[in-house]
Amino acid sequence: SLEAPRNPAPAECSVLLRLKVQGLMGGHSGIDIHEGRGNAVLMAVALAADALAASPHAVLVELAGGDKHNAIPREASVVIGVPPEDEVAIEAAVAKRLQALREEFGLLEKGLSASVETASEVKAKAFSRKDASRFLAALRLLPHGVIKMSHAMEGLVETSNNVASITTTDEGLKVLLSTRSSLGSALEAARERLQAVADLTGGSLVMEPAYPGWAPAPASPLLEVTRKKLKAICNEEPKILAIHAGLECGILLEKCPTLREAVSFGPTITGAHSPDEALEIDTVSPFFRTVLAILAELAAERQ
Repeated sequence: SLEAPRNPAPAECSVLLRLKVQGLMGGHSGIDIHEGRGNAVLMAVALAADALAASPHAVLVELAGGDKHNAIPREASVVIGVPPEDEVAIEAAVAKRLQALREEFGLLEKGLSASVETASEVKAKAFSRKDASRFLAALRLLPHGVIKMSHAMEGLVETSNNVASITTTDEGLKVLLSTRSSLGSALEAARERLQAVADLTGGSLVMEPAYPGWAPAPASPLLEVTRKKLKAICNEEPKILAIHAGLECGILLEKCPTLREAVSFGPTITGAHSPDEALEIDTVSPFFRTVLAILAELAAERQ
């Protein structure tokens, strides 16, 4: 979090404008993080910085965007207070930034848009320009995306950070981050990096317990049973992969010492952790039948 009071906006900043970033893909902050998808929160931060630079009297009223820690934010907005004569300069700054963002992300983020609209419903409380500058500097220092690829498994992300959401209160800004790594030491190094940003910018960082690890076990008997059943029912050899995501299997293995093995598989899902999330219904039945077949074989082995 970044703390500073909000006070009534200066009288000269009588126009409240909302600068919006929309139309991004979003997605899962683990599985999709390596694709370089746009982050709406960080794009809104860039709009805010441009707006304050374009209007020497503009003030920051609000920053908001993102939602869940495990989703890449696809929408975000910033509200600023400006003198009426600076509206044109703000619109020009947003248009210029949008052009730059489309040059950087447009081939992937085809729905990316940025707009300016009146925000008359917002309470006109603002941060000082000094505090706003500190906030924006801190947010632009935060790493987002892949921090390191795995040396143990080609193509696997080892460590990443997701700038997941931001909310505004009268006391400052609350920023939600999600840091992942398959290595405990790398996770701690990434968290120390975030702590350094907080220390340098007068912020504070609260670290929640991390997802427990789930080390690959390619010689697992349960994995072999699962592979055979999937192959028999789906009529093709399944791909055995490690993914950059927090799975319930790791939690179950940690909390239930009697469990020695775990596998994760299931029907096809697209657009995970976004409003576009969908399930391919035709893929449900084969996987349900596979579960039944695995349970039947495990039960037979115990008899």
